[in-house]
Amino acid sequence: MRALFNEFLLVNHFNSLTTVEDAVLTANTGADAIQKAPIVDYDTGVRCIRVGDMTNNRSFHAWGFTKVTDDVFKRYQLHKDDIVVTRTASIGLNTIIAENLSAVYNNGLIRLTVNHSKILPLFLYRQFQTVDFTNYIARIESETSVRPNMKINYLLKYEFVLPPMDKQKELIDLLAPMLNQQNALITESKHLENLRDTLLPKLMSGEIDVSDIEI
Repeated sequence: MRALFNEFLLVNHFNSLTTVEDAVLTANTGADAIQKAPIVDYDTGVRCIRVGDMTNNRSFHAWGFTKVTDDVFKRYQLHKDDIVVTRTASIGLNTIIAENLSAVYNNGLIRLTVNHSKILPLFLYRQFQTVDFTNYIARIESETSVRPNMKINYLLKYEFVLPPMDKQKELIDLLAPMLNQQNALITESKHLENLRDTLLPKLMSGEIDVSDIEI
Protein backbone atom coordinates (compact mmCIF):
# COMPACT_ATOMS: atom_id res chain seq x y z
CA MET A 1 0.00 0.00 0.00
CA ARG A 2 2.84 2.37 0.79
CA ALA A 3 4.34 1.82 -2.67
CA LEU A 4 0.99 2.39 -4.40
CA PHE A 5 0.39 5.56 -2.41
CA ASN A 6 3.83 6.98 -3.28
CA GLU A 7 3.57 5.97 -6.93
CA PHE A 8 0.17 7.65 -7.26
CA LEU A 9 1.56 10.95 -5.97
CA LEU A 10 4.67 10.78 -8.16
CA VAL A 11 2.88 9.86 -11.37
CA ASN A 12 0.31 12.64 -11.03
CA HIS A 13 2.89 15.36 -10.21
CA PHE A 14 0.74 17.17 -7.64
CA ASN A 15 2.34 20.40 -6.45
CA SER A 16 -0.18 21.70 -3.93
CA LEU A 17 1.28 21.61 -0.42
CA THR A 18 -0.49 21.78 2.90
CA THR A 19 0.29 21.16 6.56
CA VAL A 20 -1.40 18.99 9.16
CA GLU A 21 -2.54 22.18 10.86
CA ASP A 22 -4.45 23.23 7.72
CA ALA A 23 -5.92 19.73 7.26
CA VAL A 24 -7.46 19.27 10.72
CA LEU A 25 -10.11 20.99 12.81
CA THR A 26 -8.56 20.21 16.19
CA ALA A 27 -5.44 18.61 17.66
CA ASN A 28 -5.32 17.74 21.34
CA THR A 29 -3.37 15.61 23.80
CA GLY A 30 -5.43 13.18 25.85
CA ALA A 31 -6.57 12.88 29.43
CA ASP A 32 -4.02 12.76 32.22
CA ALA A 33 -3.17 9.09 32.70
CA ILE A 34 -3.17 9.30 36.52
CA GLN A 35 -5.66 11.99 37.47
CA LYS A 36 -8.31 11.74 34.76
CA ALA A 37 -8.02 8.38 32.97
CA PRO A 38 -6.42 5.80 35.30
CA ILE A 39 -6.41 2.17 34.18
CA VAL A 40 -8.45 -0.10 36.45
CA ASP A 41 -8.71 -3.89 36.73
CA TYR A 42 -12.49 -4.13 36.30
CA ASP A 43 -14.95 -3.52 33.49
CA THR A 44 -16.17 0.07 33.47
CA GLY A 45 -17.55 0.00 29.94
CA VAL A 46 -14.94 2.57 28.87
CA ARG A 47 -11.50 1.70 27.52
CA CYS A 48 -8.40 3.87 27.15
CA ILE A 49 -5.79 3.66 24.41
CA ARG A 50 -2.20 4.25 25.56
CA VAL A 51 1.21 4.38 23.89
CA GLY A 52 1.79 0.72 24.81
CA ASP A 53 -1.35 -0.26 22.93
CA MET A 54 0.03 1.47 19.86
CA THR A 55 3.52 -0.01 20.08
CA ASN A 56 2.07 -3.51 20.54
CA ASN A 57 -0.62 -3.02 17.88
CA ARG A 58 -3.40 -3.99 20.30
CA SER A 59 -6.98 -3.97 19.10
CA PHE A 60 -9.76 -2.08 20.88
CA HIS A 61 -10.80 -5.11 22.95
CA ALA A 62 -7.26 -5.41 24.35
CA TRP A 63 -7.11 -1.82 25.63
CA GLY A 64 -7.37 -1.41 29.39
CA PHE A 65 -10.52 -0.23 31.14
CA THR A 66 -10.51 3.22 32.66
CA LYS A 67 -12.71 5.04 35.17
CA VAL A 68 -13.54 8.54 33.96
CA THR A 69 -16.11 11.22 34.72
CA ASP A 70 -18.81 12.05 32.19
CA ASP A 71 -17.06 15.33 31.40
CA VAL A 72 -13.74 13.60 30.71
CA PHE A 73 -15.42 10.96 28.55
CA LYS A 74 -17.23 13.61 26.52
CA ARG A 75 -14.04 15.61 25.97
CA TYR A 76 -11.75 12.71 25.09
CA GLN A 77 -14.05 10.14 23.48
CA LEU A 78 -12.70 8.65 20.25
CA HIS A 79 -14.90 9.14 17.19
CA LYS A 80 -14.98 7.68 13.70
CA ASP A 81 -12.17 9.05 11.48
CA ASP A 82 -10.12 10.45 14.38
CA ILE A 83 -6.40 9.87 13.88
CA VAL A 84 -4.35 9.12 16.99
CA VAL A 85 -0.59 9.71 17.04
CA THR A 86 1.90 8.80 19.78
CA ARG A 87 3.83 11.73 21.23
CA THR A 88 6.01 10.00 23.84
CA ALA A 89 8.31 6.95 23.88
CA SER A 90 7.95 5.67 20.27
CA ILE A 91 6.68 8.88 18.71
CA GLY A 92 4.83 9.11 15.43
CA LEU A 93 3.00 5.78 15.59
CA ASN A 94 -0.54 6.29 14.39
CA THR A 95 -3.90 4.68 13.84
CA ILE A 96 -7.27 5.71 12.46
CA ILE A 97 -10.48 5.10 14.40
CA ALA A 98 -12.97 3.11 12.32
CA GLU A 99 -16.09 3.85 14.38
CA ASN A 100 -17.32 5.75 17.40
CA LEU A 101 -15.89 3.99 20.45
CA SER A 102 -16.65 3.80 24.13
CA ALA A 103 -13.04 4.78 24.69
CA VAL A 104 -10.76 7.72 25.44
CA TYR A 105 -7.07 8.42 24.84
CA ASN A 106 -4.49 9.51 27.40
CA ASN A 107 -1.89 12.26 27.39
CA GLY A 108 0.77 10.16 25.69
CA LEU A 109 -1.22 10.60 22.48
CA ILE A 110 -2.42 13.34 20.15
CA ARG A 111 -5.89 13.11 18.62
CA LEU A 112 -6.48 14.79 15.25
CA THR A 113 -9.99 15.66 14.13
CA VAL A 114 -9.83 15.80 10.34
CA ASN A 115 -11.40 18.59 8.29
CA HIS A 116 -13.44 16.49 5.85
CA SER A 117 -13.94 19.41 3.49
CA LYS A 118 -10.19 19.55 2.82
CA ILE A 119 -8.89 16.01 3.15
CA LEU A 120 -10.10 12.43 3.39
CA PRO A 121 -9.20 10.91 6.78
CA LEU A 122 -7.77 7.80 5.12
CA PHE A 123 -5.58 9.95 2.88
CA LEU A 124 -4.04 11.72 5.88
CA TYR A 125 -3.65 8.39 7.67
CA ARG A 126 -1.82 6.90 4.69
CA GLN A 127 0.38 10.00 4.47
CA PHE A 128 1.47 9.20 8.03
CA GLN A 129 2.67 5.80 6.76
CA THR A 130 5.11 7.28 4.23
CA VAL A 131 8.89 7.38 4.44
CA ASP A 132 8.64 11.16 4.30
CA PHE A 133 6.66 11.24 7.56
CA THR A 134 8.98 8.67 9.14
CA ASN A 135 11.97 10.87 8.29
CA TYR A 136 10.19 13.91 9.71
CA ILE A 137 9.62 12.08 13.00
CA ALA A 138 13.25 10.93 13.04
CA ARG A 139 14.38 14.57 12.84
CA ILE A 140 12.15 15.45 15.77
CA GLU A 141 13.56 12.56 17.82
CA SER A 142 17.10 13.73 17.13
CA GLU A 143 16.26 17.18 18.52
CA THR A 144 14.59 16.02 21.74
CA SER A 145 15.99 14.90 25.08
CA VAL A 146 16.75 11.33 26.15
CA ARG A 147 13.01 10.61 26.44
CA PRO A 148 11.31 11.54 23.13
CA ASN A 149 8.42 13.93 23.52
CA MET A 150 6.67 15.47 20.51
CA LYS A 151 4.83 18.73 20.98
CA ILE A 152 1.58 19.20 19.09
CA ASN A 153 3.05 22.08 17.09
CA TYR A 154 5.75 19.81 15.67
CA LEU A 155 3.09 17.49 14.29
CA LEU A 156 0.97 20.36 12.99
CA LYS A 157 3.91 21.81 11.03
CA TYR A 158 4.41 18.62 8.99
CA GLU A 159 4.05 19.55 5.31
CA PHE A 160 2.90 17.22 2.55
CA VAL A 161 1.41 17.12 -0.95
CA LEU A 162 -2.38 17.40 -1.03
CA PRO A 163 -4.16 16.35 -4.26
CA PRO A 164 -7.62 17.68 -5.16
CA MET A 165 -10.49 15.89 -3.44
CA ASP A 166 -11.46 13.89 -6.55
CA LYS A 167 -7.91 12.53 -6.80
CA GLN A 168 -7.86 11.70 -3.10
CA LYS A 169 -11.04 9.66 -3.60
CA GLU A 170 -9.53 7.93 -6.61
CA LEU A 171 -6.50 6.85 -4.58
CA ILE A 172 -8.49 5.75 -1.55
CA ASP A 173 -10.79 3.68 -3.79
CA LEU A 174 -7.66 1.84 -4.97
CA LEU A 175 -6.41 1.29 -1.44
CA ALA A 176 -9.74 0.41 0.21
CA PRO A 177 -9.77 -3.34 -0.68
CA MET A 178 -6.24 -3.77 0.69
CA LEU A 179 -7.06 -1.79 3.83
CA ASN A 180 -10.16 -3.90 4.44
CA GLN A 181 -8.18 -7.11 3.97
CA GLN A 182 -5.45 -5.87 6.33
CA ASN A 183 -8.02 -4.99 9.00
CA ALA A 184 -9.72 -8.37 8.60
CA LEU A 185 -6.40 -10.18 9.08
CA ILE A 186 -5.59 -8.12 12.19
CA THR A 187 -9.03 -8.89 13.65
CA GLU A 188 -8.66 -12.61 12.90
CA SER A 189 -5.18 -12.68 14.40
CA LYS A 190 -6.35 -11.01 17.60
CA HIS A 191 -9.30 -13.42 17.82
CA LEU A 192 -6.94 -16.40 17.56
CA GLU A 193 -4.63 -14.89 20.19
CA ASN A 194 -7.55 -14.43 22.59
CA LEU A 195 -8.72 -17.99 21.91
CA ARG A 196 -5.20 -19.30 22.61
CA ASP A 197 -4.95 -17.30 25.83
CA THR A 198 -8.32 -18.67 26.98
CA LEU A 199 -7.79 -22.32 26.06
CA LEU A 200 -4.10 -22.85 26.85
CA PRO A 201 -4.39 -22.47 30.65
CA LYS A 202 -7.35 -24.89 30.63
CA LEU A 203 -5.36 -27.41 28.60
CA MET A 204 -2.35 -27.10 30.89
CA SER A 205 -4.47 -27.57 34.01
CA GLY A 206 -6.35 -30.55 32.59
CA GLU A 207 -9.67 -28.70 32.73
CA ILE A 208 -10.11 -29.61 29.06
CA ASP A 209 -9.54 -33.29 28.28
CA VAL A 210 -8.09 -33.91 24.82
CA SER A 211 -7.04 -37.54 25.39
CA ASP A 212 -9.84 -38.92 23.18
CA ILE A 213 -9.15 -36.59 20.25
CA GLU A 214 -7.67 -38.38 17.24
CA ILE A 215 -5.20 -36.43 15.08
